[in-house]
Amino acid sequence: MPGFGQRLQIEQAKLFAGLAGVTRLKDLFLFEGGGDISYSLEDYARKVNSSGVISPFSLEYHSKNSRGWIAGDWGNFYLDSPRGFILARKIVGSSDQEDSFAMAGVSFSVIGNDLVDRSWYPGLDLGFLREGDVLVGQIQSQKTASKASRLELKNIKWERTLLDITVDWARKVGLPRVLVVPSANNYWLTDSHCQPMKEELGKRLFLRYDVTARRCGFKKAGDNLPYLLELPGSVIYKTFWD
Repeated sequence: MPGFGQRLQIEQAKLFAGLAGVTRLKDLFLFEGGGDISYSLEDYARKVNSSGVISPFSLEYHSKNSRGWIAGDWGNFYLDSPRGFILARKIVGSSDQEDSFAMAGVSFSVIGNDLVDRSWYPGLDLGFLREGDVLVGQIQSQKTASKASRLELKNIKWERTLLDITVDWARKVGLPRVLVVPSANNYWLTDSHCQPMKEELGKRLFLRYDVTARRCGFKKAGDNLPYLLELPGSVIYKTFWD
């Protein structure tokens, strides 16, 4: 019966909310005032590693108050958003070569919990965002990656893998939507240090953000709007908040 599954989902959520004594859905889900987003992301990374689905790569979760540098065995990496998943694999060198790492990351904000500065996303319509949205602002590999590292990352389609991982976490915890910042609204295209290579950088970012989002099923509603993938949790969110 059309719509029956959604109605059942809503009624189950209402029942659970009543039993828990809460009136807003966010009190049931992963906001720092009630649940713990960081713990959920750390636990998700542990479960992915235990499952072996991305082996021989491993998954790490990192966070900053807003954005900034993080460090690991693989070196240093700048998170463009407060939360990030790092995909990494150690490549053992031969007798005449040092060990290296294949490494890439995705970073994002959870709207309503994390700071989102307009200057990070030039021209992007932030009014489109809703509480509970996951906004992906970065999909990037390590700049100093060796040829062997780049090949390892290419073999697992790292851009799509990282975005799919982020979507899977959001879906599992019941968040409503995942969004990807288009390349045209990427901060680094306006940074003064990047202007000499703006055209080349723009092409690379388009492939990494716009093309990756489309291949993962995201849709773009218009200019200066993010790519959007609506998740099953959106039905429940609308019921409680609209």
